[in-house]
Amino acid sequence: MAQGLDEYIMDAVETSLIDGSHRSNNYYGPELIVNDHVRGIKLLSVLEEELSDAESFLFSVAFITDSGLNLLKTVLRELDGRGVRGRILTTDYLAFSEPRAMRFIRDNYDNIDIRVYTSEPFHTKGYLIKKREREVLLVGSSNITQAALTSTREWNLRVASTEKGALIERVREEFELMWGRAVPLTDAWLDAYSSVYSGRRAIREREREIVLTPATIEPNVMQREALRNLAGLRAAGKDKALLISATGTGKTYLSVFDVVNVRPRRLLFLAHRERLLHQAMETFRGFLPEVTMGIVSGESKSFDADYVFATVQTMSKREYHGRYDADTFDYIIIDEAHHSESDSYRRLLDYFRPRFLLGMTATPERADGDIFSIFDHNIAYEIRLKDAMEEDLLCPFHYFGLTELEVEGEVVAEKTDFNRLTADERVRNIIRESEYYGFSGDKKRTLVFCSNIREGRRLAEKFDALGHPSVFLYGGSSEEERMEGIRKLEESEARADSISYIFTVDIFNEGVDIPSVNQVIMLRPTESPIIFIQQLGRGLRKCNDKEFVVVLDFIGNYENNYNIARALSEDRSGKKDNLRKFTHDGSKFLPGCSAISFDEVAKERIYKSIDRCVLGGKKNCREAYKALKNRVGRIPTYGEFVQSATVSISLVNAAYGSFWQMVMEVERDDSPFHLGQDLLCSLRYLSGRIATGKTVEELDILESFAVRDDELASRRLFYYGENQADTVARVLGHTFNTAAVLTRDHAGSVLASYDGRGGFSPSETVRKGLANDVYRAAFLDTIGYAREERQRRYGKVYRDSGMTLFEKYSYSDVCRALWWESDQSAVIGGYKYNVRTNTFPVFINYDKGDDGIKYQDRFLSPDLLIAHSKKERGLDSKDAEILNMAEARDTRIYLFVRKNKDDREGSKDFYFLGEMRKEGKLEYVPVDGRPAFEITYRLDIPVRDDIYDYLTS
Repeated sequence: MAQGLDEYIMDAVETSLIDGSHRSNNYYGPELIVNDHVRGIKLLSVLEEELSDAESFLFSVAFITDSGLNLLKTVLRELDGRGVRGRILTTDYLAFSEPRAMRFIRDNYDNIDIRVYTSEPFHTKGYLIKKREREVLLVGSSNITQAALTSTREWNLRVASTEKGALIERVREEFELMWGRAVPLTDAWLDAYSSVYSGRRAIREREREIVLTPATIEPNVMQREALRNLAGLRAAGKDKALLISATGTGKTYLSVFDVVNVRPRRLLFLAHRERLLHQAMETFRGFLPEVTMGIVSGESKSFDADYVFATVQTMSKREYHGRYDADTFDYIIIDEAHHSESDSYRRLLDYFRPRFLLGMTATPERADGDIFSIFDHNIAYEIRLKDAMEEDLLCPFHYFGLTELEVEGEVVAEKTDFNRLTADERVRNIIRESEYYGFSGDKKRTLVFCSNIREGRRLAEKFDALGHPSVFLYGGSSEEERMEGIRKLEESEARADSISYIFTVDIFNEGVDIPSVNQVIMLRPTESPIIFIQQLGRGLRKCNDKEFVVVLDFIGNYENNYNIARALSEDRSGKKDNLRKFTHDGSKFLPGCSAISFDEVAKERIYKSIDRCVLGGKKNCREAYKALKNRVGRIPTYGEFVQSATVSISLVNAAYGSFWQMVMEVERDDSPFHLGQDLLCSLRYLSGRIATGKTVEELDILESFAVRDDELASRRLFYYGENQADTVARVLGHTFNTAAVLTRDHAGSVLASYDGRGGFSPSETVRKGLANDVYRAAFLDTIGYAREERQRRYGKVYRDSGMTLFEKYSYSDVCRALWWESDQSAVIGGYKYNVRTNTFPVFINYDKGDDGIKYQDRFLSPDLLIAHSKKERGLDSKDAEILNMAEARDTRIYLFVRKNKDDREGSKDFYFLGEMRKEGKLEYVPVDGRPAFEITYRLDIPVRDDIYDYLTS
């Protein structure tokens, strides 16, 4: 292997430093690592991946902070468990490193030695990782801080080397020199340093302290856009609007800014918790001190104030809202507006007639109603979790998916016995993990979400008895008990009644604002993405005393674990492979300093849940359709559904046959798509097999038919190459697909005919359909969306392949893109040579699973692949001849890989990984005692890091 490593490095160095056109594996050459979540690159992820198979490591960094160390705790724990030795060298330079982080490393890892360099100013940032066959050096500008590892524009160079490389030897020499001069972390040294650090930190905080007043607070990015939209809605005569905004993004401030602009004479602010009213009123008072304000609730009755802040429970009573005329309030604001469907809100909405009504919510999609119609479907602005993270509106979260403990040999699941849920062993494990992953700030302030009341109450009692002050709050707790619990959580540790944990069942999902919460623990199954995001959101508000929030999710054998991936990814495609990939490496694509980490067992439990779950089916598709219809206030268009629904169009096609068939079944007599079987079949074929955006020629032809002229049946001329024209003609003529598809699909699927001389004419079905306004609108809507998809995802074509690198394609897609005579999906069987086009696509299921296939297809590196022939193919077979003569005949060999055969709902798509060439000789390697051979392929372009890591993990 040493000689092979030498060759890899020399090749890569030539590419990196001499000739960029030289083909090599970039991993082994000097590579610049820059934090860029859009491209899926973060130094944190690179460091975690390099450490995953480390044999030892050396870190030399000027600064270590709690936030940076926290991001590495999962991988450091795994290294400790494997006994991988490491040394960390840091410094007291500028008293910036945090003593708590340094002490944590010293006290928690038996495998790590840590020292402090104090001899002179020290500003190194380097990570040297020894692996079995190579050394990897990461050196540049990143310390172990949250921002440096994830988000700030840092330059770091990754260099691979043999252990005898002069550069690596020089780095080791320098490290050993500094290590010898450094001092151990004794208690005495840490105590002395902590005193200096505290003094320097106080000075730094005073220097950057900003006193926020209404004069200094400016609308953020989201608020500025929303304010413009609100003004535009009013200018257009609209009197209602809904703001959809992630928790912590400043909804209350937005409402203040708009009220300041509008200056209503009387205002009513409605919420369902009194605490929210007091917080909102204080915010309004800071901007409008001249206006009288008051609370209307169970304890307060300030009815005559200009601006009334009222609980809906109180104001909905006839004796209270009847004190006002229906038009008393010019402006009404409803906080947590997703409750507006309830009877108490409805009574108020039916009674009052404001000039403007504003609803605010983070979770408008509810299974128990339609709030969009209440606000006339006028959405002023929408900002979801990832958008808010992108704009740095939220506190970063460090999410850790942890393996739930086995108690008496049983893993916690939905129906686990109460005694096991509250067993001492489980309690100690929760405490241990809470202590290990820690918190940001001067005191732990934790919300713990439990499965049921008995569990929550008992866990709080046990935590309290073990010296971790706790209370339990639930739906039956009075408002006073809730307020008192929150006060105790927010108190400093110096207070005798201070607590560290609030255990709860659901009541803190929403309607509470505790910015100081710095740890969230989830001890219950994730039943829905909405609830998950609500509970995560409890820690996302920014606060001066915290730099990040720790989220600990204890993952048991829950059926709905797949909802964790759905919630964190905000993925709406309904494709399981997307959820699997996000579970594997989603942290790379999160904006800002947030990060996600699953331990291996927890990750496997999520994978299994994804495998078992049903994302499609008529029920899920119907619910997704109704939710979107509620949002837009009418039957959505095909394009709207594809772009915004929570299931993919492929799942709709599998369940109903087509989007229009679904609309017909759901809407029944109200459906506009009662078009007849031939026209419906035409639309089904168009959307399901042509309008994917993966090829564009058919779209050009079909769109040309919809251009009105004197002769609708006129012949349109398109000059393509012979193979291209033939394939397009077969696709539009419905003769390209397999016999099974041809039998299943109606004759209406014929969309066009070809005269062999460049002329395409619409079929009788299309000609008839385009004369119908409903069909015509659906036809153009589908083509319009396909063009957008083409531009967004498939517009950058790799060489002359007709396909886009690293996008996904099915067998049928590949046959079309390569201009084959017909769809050969049923007979490809791993690879297929096409004589007409001289193309040879190779399809690999990387994980063979339990299907009994013994092939060992495998990547040796991102640009080197070992693959196998089909069975009964010897070195003298036709397959071997094609490969041996490929270079001489200029045969184009393309690679397509998927993780596995997926599942019954899977789209069966493969990642397109570009062109490759055979390298070296074919090797005879029989499979199950039958002739077969092994091929080594060299890829033209190395597989993108995130895809390679996902496929090979």
